[in-house]
Amino acid sequence: MDATASTPTVDALEVKRIKFYKAFLIATILNNLFLAYLGLGTASDPKWAAVPGWVPQTLGALGAATVVFAGIALANRKLGAIGVVVAGVGAVGVFLSIGAVTFALPFLFGTAFWAFVAKRNWYRLV
Repeated sequence: MDATASTPTVDALEVKRIKFYKAFLIATILNNLFLAYLGLGTASDPKWAAVPGWVPQTLGALGAATVVFAGIALANRKLGAIGVVVAGVGAVGVFLSIGAVTFALPFLFGTAFWAFVAKRNWYRLV
């Protein structure tokens, strides 16, 4: 039996990948805080006049839910990840229901990428 235990090494690419994933998760939280503020805090703003009244509140609630579930994900990865993905899909649904495909696409891609990060790499991040 060898007295020296081998220690796993992390290559430079893996370190960059982990930093990128962490930055993306932080950006998700910040982006959704901003979305919650826009939807819940400024729903009476005239720039929302072109959309049905339920849209800003719904987007704000989904943004707030995403932030909450991202926090939950730190303790319970599966529950948190499911919550973030469901809230993201909900935001896509809201945008598609009012015909705003241009706004739905970033949420669709962001949610898909978040799900990928959570599924494949979360254990490295928390």
